[in-house]
Amino acid sequence: MHQPQADRVAGYNQIQDYLPAMTLDPESSDFLYQINRPRPSQTGIPDLRINRLTKWSVAVLTHLSGSDLTRLSEVSHRHACRLEFDINTAADFRGPLPQESFPALLAEFAALVRELVERGDVK
Repeated sequence: MHQPQADRVAGYNQIQDYLPAMTLDPESSDFLYQINRPRPSQTGIPDLRINRLTKWSVAVLTHLSGSDLTRLSEVSHRHACRLEFDINTAADFRGPLPQESFPALLAEFAALVRELVERGDVK
């Protein structure tokens, strides 16, 4: 997911709101933060944990134009807060996942993504 920002400093100030456990210097550069915060599943499947792997950064998105690779020129660039997420069942789960639990599991994944987007990196 990308959230447009005016410039790199604005992006760093915004991403600080999503990462309350960290102190980020807005004058720094090349910031990348990755963390997995597993949680017990709320689906009722015993011992199932859900991984919430996230990567947080401020990206510079550059638009290039040209007729071939040797004649590329920069047309524009913009900044954005970037969130990459991977929500999945933990690999150490040893039981079967009952097929009837799939809709509830997918709904739980979607709720966890919404939480990340709205609240940031929370435990």
